[in-house]
Amino acid sequence: MRKNNHSDRDIEELLKQMPKVKDQRGKREVYQNVTMKMNRRKRQSWLIPTAAAAAALLLLVILIPGMMGGQDSAEEFSSVSEDSAQYSTATNESADREESAQEEDTSTSDDEFTSYENPKNNIDASQEAESETKIEQENVYTTAVYEEELQDQEVLTYPILDNEVQNIVLVSVLVPKEEGKSKFDLYKETMSSLTEEKWGLSDNYPLDANLVYNEEQKTLTVDMFEDHSYSYGPANSLFINTVLSNLWSDFDLEEITLMTDGEPGVHFEHNEPMTEFVPNDVTAYPGYYLFYPNETDEQPLFVPYVHLEQPETIQEVFDFMKQDVDTHNLKASIPEDIVFEANVDDETVVITFTDESVIEDNEETAHMIEALLLTAKEFHYEHVRVENADVDTIGRFNLSQELELPIAPNQKELP
Repeated sequence: MRKNNHSDRDIEELLKQMPKVKDQRGKREVYQNVTMKMNRRKRQSWLIPTAAAAAALLLLVILIPGMMGGQDSAEEFSSVSEDSAQYSTATNESADREESAQEEDTSTSDDEFTSYENPKNNIDASQEAESETKIEQENVYTTAVYEEELQDQEVLTYPILDNEVQNIVLVSVLVPKEEGKSKFDLYKETMSSLTEEKWGLSDNYPLDANLVYNEEQKTLTVDMFEDHSYSYGPANSLFINTVLSNLWSDFDLEEITLMTDGEPGVHFEHNEPMTEFVPNDVTAYPGYYLFYPNETDEQPLFVPYVHLEQPETIQEVFDFMKQDVDTHNLKASIPEDIVFEANVDDETVVITFTDESVIEDNEETAHMIEALLLTAKEFHYEHVRVENADVDTIGRFNLSQELELPIAPNQKELP
């Protein structure tokens, strides 16, 4: 290697003749260039070289002034190092911004991913909507009162005449239990809240009578008003008899005393005055039919009807329920194309559908199931079991289990 004989002064002069190293770019331009590079490469690819370059520059700043022994050279190199340091700082700040942005993007992406892949809130909302839909569907499909609906409520059932004075409809309402009030107290108070006309029925309540109930002795005194209407017409007589029969069973009565304005006895039709009421001992097993008080009503009422031909078995009653009762505007509750055999197993009615019967989860089938349950209740059975059905559930009814019988028919809401 050829040896240079330059003195220190010669080297100093040569260095002075070199152009000054200075970055003329603005900070924004530097930042934009750095950002573009970061978008192309990961931070790790340039972070270490940048740090190494900054360290090298810092080392030159320290060593070269001593070698040159000149203040001017030190200032020039200091200027270079400051510009390089500014470049390094801008680069590091950009890296920090990118890292922060990446963390935010990652967080947002994770949130979006969580919301998309495991949307707990969406699931909860979906489940709630599905539950509400199911409850609404059950309410549309069924009309009776069931055990699980009672909770802290009392069920009250009222016989009501239809507007044509042909059918007596048993309508049930639920009212909250109140401390210090018996079921009979609630029964009397609720009479004035019934909206019979809204339900398409006759205005029958409150009754034209005062009712006095003795819970300990299980007795009821019915004191009719002098101008009561129950003595006129067979329908009215049937109505008050149905009311008294219903009270007898609902309150487990042992005696009903009849009076008119405080005097013993009540006149019904052309018969002798009656001083007490005794339920009819004749056993009649009605089947339940569908009754639409108004043609626009979508939800039917279930009405019991006893045919003149007294059936001997529940299967015979079910067979009658496939036919309309035109004289009373009652519609069949069992479709003609549904064929089944009804047998009794202890206290359970077993309904076995034929293979040709198409059983679907719809409103018509749910009405049929409810009519079967209400009819089985009239026969004093405790359960109904369905076999060989095409579906496992129909509305609220789980056909894979024995079906509980309703508490009371035709549930209606009070205002």
